[in-house]
Amino acid sequence: MVFSQVPSAIGFIYALVMTGIIAYLWYSGRWRQKISWLLLVISVALGFLIFSPVLPLAVPAAGNG
Repeated sequence: MVFSQVPSAIGFIYALVMTGIIAYLWYSGRWRQKISWLLLVISVALGFLIFSPVLPLAVPAAGNG
């Protein structure tokens, strides 16, 4: 089902984009504590809003294979 793969795709894209942004901020010297808190809040919000609702759909599928 296409819907079940959307969170995985969003998570993968988010991980790639955030890795690039964090690396840029770290090496350019612009990494600050406020940025850390902002990224933490965004990550937690995405986890609760996007990935948690589909977790019950993915867990039974993981045990079948």
